[in-house]
Amino acid sequence: MFVAGHLLIVTEYRRITDNLTEAHRLIAISDDLVNTHYLVVLNVQDAERQVRYDAAVGRAKDTLAHLDATIQSKESRIAYRGAKNILLGIMRDCEKSIGLVRQGNIQQIGDYYAETHRKNDFLKTNVAKLILAEIDYVRLLESRIRRAHQIGIFAGLALFGTMTAGCVVFAFIFSARLTAPLLKLTRLASHVAQGNLKIEPGGDLLDRQDEIGKLSRSFGIMIVNLMDAIQRLEESNKDLDDFTHIVSHDLKEPLRGIDSFSKFVVEDYGQILPPEGNEYLRRIRDNVTRMRALIDDLLKVSKLNRPNAAERVPLGELLRDVRQRLGHLLDSGKVELVVPENLPELVCDSVRLKEVFANFISNAVKYNDKDRCRIEIQYRVTEGKHEFRVVDNGPGIAPEYHERIFQIFQRLPGSSGKEGTGVGLAIVKRIIEGHGGRVWVESEPGKGTAMVFTIKGGAMSNTRGGL
Repeated sequence: MFVAGHLLIVTEYRRITDNLTEAHRLIAISDDLVNTHYLVVLNVQDAERQVRYDAAVGRAKDTLAHLDATIQSKESRIAYRGAKNILLGIMRDCEKSIGLVRQGNIQQIGDYYAETHRKNDFLKTNVAKLILAEIDYVRLLESRIRRAHQIGIFAGLALFGTMTAGCVVFAFIFSARLTAPLLKLTRLASHVAQGNLKIEPGGDLLDRQDEIGKLSRSFGIMIVNLMDAIQRLEESNKDLDDFTHIVSHDLKEPLRGIDSFSKFVVEDYGQILPPEGNEYLRRIRDNVTRMRALIDDLLKVSKLNRPNAAERVPLGELLRDVRQRLGHLLDSGKVELVVPENLPELVCDSVRLKEVFANFISNAVKYNDKDRCRIEIQYRVTEGKHEFRVVDNGPGIAPEYHERIFQIFQRLPGSSGKEGTGVGLAIVKRIIEGHGGRVWVESEPGKGTAMVFTIKGGAMSNTRGGL
């Protein structure tokens, strides 16, 4: 009975090991699905890209089918259902966007693109919950193994009916022979589940010819497969980066030609052209400039999934850098920017956080309808997060646009004459969510606007932050 209980634990442990492998694989599959879908959208006629996308869909379905059959604990099933529903939603959005492109309807592609990336981020959170639930089950399994160890000792003592030292040693060795390697594998599983793949079963486990040896060898194969999947994902991301840069260069080249030739026409023939002709040329050059900005913004969106190293950042210095960067907007004498005196140091991505503040401040200036624009940055800690408010005295935003402005390519009515591509706030939203926070608008028409966002990150100390 004691041995049968250990064999049952070994079987259960093998199932959990497989689940951890598939859970990690869900993240790589989702990233691959989004990336290959993006490549298909860029060129729906490319059969090779379609094959890669179909293969990613197939891997996603196979992994879900495996987890459907093997996830058992209540907590794990709750987390898994969340991850599964998100992945199915990503697959539906990918199919819809590809279908729209095939029909020649590209107006909604931006929304689907942003939505798939948002869901992909949520998927990673749910997979992390699933892994933690399985780790908790591993810990429960470990406690059962320890109890089995103790039972084995007492069973050996009872079997021989004597308290001699030899019986104690025999019972301990008999139990430890089974439980010690399982405890070692349990600790190994915890390391792998937390992303440490630079660890592998030792030779004492791999050389065994029993069920524990088979489990150890399966575990080693799992680690190799995970490392291979991660490497393929990194190669896929690199291919996508190379592709987006090539596309960017190829798109900008004809734009440079259009801009140069239209400039030559204005310089050489502007005096003999009618006013309408000069106006048309001006519009051509303005649209070329906007198209360049749009390409640059799309490149930024494509890079948002690439993690940057967090660093300790004095927010006062960060905002001074933003102030200097926006000097052409803020030094007109018509803009007042108010920043708190004492701001903390945070652990964050300084480059991307500067992008957030620069976007909010430049929008506040760009859309302000008052003789004097006033912008105030406010800071507080709430519910364990750092909350920032960028408040202006502008025209305000109607409630029906509070969510829409964060969607890619969405702009406010009446903003067609303003500089911008409709991508900036979508980038900001992704950056803030990448910092474990959220962003929203508090505004009414005619009463100004407050762009509010929170981020995670430990405050290190207070530093002078005034500009």
